[in-house]
Amino acid sequence: SGELIHAGSGLDFSNKDFLGKENAPIIITMYGDLQDPFSGKFFRETLPQIKLEYLNGEDVKFYFKHFTLNSIHPFAQKAAEGAECAKEQGRYFDFLEYMFDNQNELSVSDLKTAFSILGMNSNKFSECLDSSKYKSKVESDTKEAQSKGGKGTPYFTIDDKSISGAQPFSEFKKVIDNQIKNRIGPIKQIEPKGKVR
Repeated sequence: SGELIHAGSGLDFSNKDFLGKENAPIIITMYGDLQDPFSGKFFRETLPQIKLEYLNGEDVKFYFKHFTLNSIHPFAQKAAEGAECAKEQGRYFDFLEYMFDNQNELSVSDLKTAFSILGMNSNKFSECLDSSKYKSKVESDTKEAQSKGGKGTPYFTIDDKSISGAQPFSEFKKVIDNQIKNRIGPIKQIEPKGKVR
């Protein structure tokens, strides 16, 4: 289901670890766990709405960082390391999307299968995953989430504001619009492409 990230987005995903425009002033960071159903719910249901409303414009960009709850999600750490290995091949968000769509398939062999399904260099991926080279990066993201006040997943920062849990789009819209108003000025409504008046 490559559609979630790609459908009509007009965004360049190559080698990026964020969605949106490079110099967008408002930064949303999601701290999520690939085995957590609530992180999955946000990624599948709310992120597409945020993309549609904000990430095609100039003002907002979105980062995904890891917040692994290893005590209750034993597959989360390795899955997060797998996402970092996918980033090496410019397929970070493709991999995240696939994992959130297949949250019951997060064993090391599942991760390797996903990689070949996504058409990436499997040998390079296996080597990267088996080396655990991103273990400390994932642990560092988790510590960062906790230092910013995260107690559970998903956890979000929108500039200096925070949101806990898989809240509905309306909650994100409220905070994002407020940040845009404070940082940039009146919000310009983006007309959906191809809309006939």
